Amino acid sequence: MATATDTAHPVSALWTQTLLYALEALAFAMTLGLRADSEMLAAHSMRPARLADVHNLGTITAWWSTVAAALATRARRISY
Repeated sequence: MATATDTAHPVSALWTQTLLYALEALAFAMTLGLRADSEMLAAHSMRPARLADVHNLGTITAWWSTVAAALATRARRISY
């Protein structure tokens, strides 16, 4: 007979797969958007390096690295 703990694992695995797929789709969409913005800047005789100014990439990079560190720390605690 199945217990509550037996059924919890497949649901957890499903959420993990869904979350990973969502992150993959987000990364792809962001890369595609940055590529399109780079081409637009080039069409208007601007250097692609201006993307950092247009999108404030320094702040975004710092924020995402903080989130990644927090997730890695949380994942490490769960694995113990």
